Amino acid sequence: MNRLSLIIFLALLVGAPGALAHPWHTSFAELGWNDDGDTLEVSLRVLPEDLETALTWRRGETVVLADNPDVRSQTLAYLAERFLLHSESGEVFRPGRLLGMEIGHDAAWLYFTIAADTGLRLSLYNAVLMDVEGTQTNRARPLWLAPRDTLLFTAARPEQSLWQGR
Repeated sequence: MNRLSLIIFLALLVGAPGALAHPWHTSFAELGWNDDGDTLEVSLRVLPEDLETALTWRRGETVVLADNPDVRSQTLAYLAERFLLHSESGEVFRPGRLLGMEIGHDAAWLYFTIAADTGLRLSLYNAVLMDVEGTQTNRARPLWLAPRDTLLFTAARPEQSLWQGR
């Protein structure tokens, strides 16, 4: 009986890390207006494997995340559906330029811009990777606000007020 108890204990011990592991799916963005005040500049950090999955699902075939023209084009098209601004009058402002990508083992940074009218009240729709993982949360820090005013986006609340206009 002692030997059986030891085997069960070891099996539970070996299996415990996987059972206790809780994957965390989150993104973080920093947002700031350019010097002319007509373009929102965005730095967005995501999990590379989640972005790769989103692009693969969207395309219908395997996409390997790499900084090349094809993946940049796919990424910009994905962002245009999942990270955008809305005005009160219903105008939609989408990412227009992907300035760069940094792809690492544990994070991918995407740098892009959204041309928008700062005279308008704007809300941010941030549903990045919520199509991949239902528990995805996205944080966005408008650099003109205090750090404590970071916005939190969830599947239940993917859009929030961002800019009150000039």
